[in-house]
Amino acid sequence: PTTLPSFSPSVSPTPKPSAAPTTLPSFSPSVSPTPKPSVAPTAAPGLEDPTVRRDHVTTLLQAHLPLNTDALNWLADVDTWQPESSATAPDQEWIDRYALHILYDATIGDSWYNQGWFGAISVCSGWYGIICDSQKRVLEIDLHSNNLAGTLPTELGLLAKMGDLWISQASTSGPIPSEIGALTDLSSISLSDTSLTGFPTELCAMPNLVYLSLRNSPIGTYLPYEIEQMTNLVNFRMQQTQLTGDLPSHIGRMTSLQELRVYENSGLSYGIPTEIGNMQALQVFSAYSN
Repeated sequence: PTTLPSFSPSVSPTPKPSAAPTTLPSFSPSVSPTPKPSVAPTAAPGLEDPTVRRDHVTTLLQAHLPLNTDALNWLADVDTWQPESSATAPDQEWIDRYALHILYDATIGDSWYNQGWFGAISVCSGWYGIICDSQKRVLEIDLHSNNLAGTLPTELGLLAKMGDLWISQASTSGPIPSEIGALTDLSSISLSDTSLTGFPTELCAMPNLVYLSLRNSPIGTYLPYEIEQMTNLVNFRMQQTQLTGDLPSHIGRMTSLQELRVYENSGLSYGIPTEIGNMQALQVFSAYSN
């Protein structure tokens, strides 16, 4: 035959696309994982020398006298951590680390259920209960139900960027450190179910505090008139705290308060101040068994 037979497939072959697909499947994790560096982070120069390290640490802490000798010696002579050369607030990282060491010792850290502190790592890299901000400053301490005992140290007041402090369900005793009042970024404090005592008036001057719970701790004092300054406080839990005296009339000036619990405080005098009626945001008020 002079021509070849023709063959037409029943389905036309799929042509190759003329261009790449216009969109690709997307994946956006809520928080980007931090990749492990292929090499160790670059440490600040010169601090490998023990004498240089001690001089550096001692100089940093001179503004925070009297110094805790055990924490200073550990940080200067035993600890091998150094801030990275790219750190944005290296001096404050040293101070945070110093304060956390004191907290560990003061609350009998060797008996904690969960530990994982110390070692040549940043406090932001696996220290139990510690959360940091982007500048590696301590942002949150959450050590509730972790078998803490002993006392709370005044050096908690050095953790200047801390926003949340939760040391509840613990055997800690002694006074609540007034130095906590210097932490102007604190938004929540829970020291409930402890053996802590006192109500430092410095707590009343914390401008960002919205949650304060001292529930079931033997505070054993009266509420100071300075609580009128706590105009941003939303949740105030003082039940079962052995409060004494009267509920001050100034409590009516806590205009943001939505929840006030002061029940089971047999030392409170009879009577509820009429100024509570001025608290337009109040949703829960519990004062039974007083």
